[in-house]
Amino acid sequence: MIPWFRTGKLTKIFLLFAQTRFRDGRGSPPEFWAAMVTAGELLATEDGPDQAEVTAGLERYRTQATAVGTGSQMLP
Repeated sequence: MIPWFRTGKLTKIFLLFAQTRFRDGRGSPPEFWAAMVTAGELLATEDGPDQAEVTAGLERYRTQATAVGTGSQMLP
């Protein structure tokens, strides 16, 4: 993932995280999901070949952020 940061492939990193799950006990889940929603909103404003995947990832992050904010169980 470090090479992706160095080469500015932030969309690729965003999409990778969209396929994974936050691991409990490491950091703050509400802060993580809020940051991912913010990143997705910024990436969604750009046109690109991954636009549909970014939009889908953003919706997943919003769902996770809402679940964490309401105390619901995390989605798989």
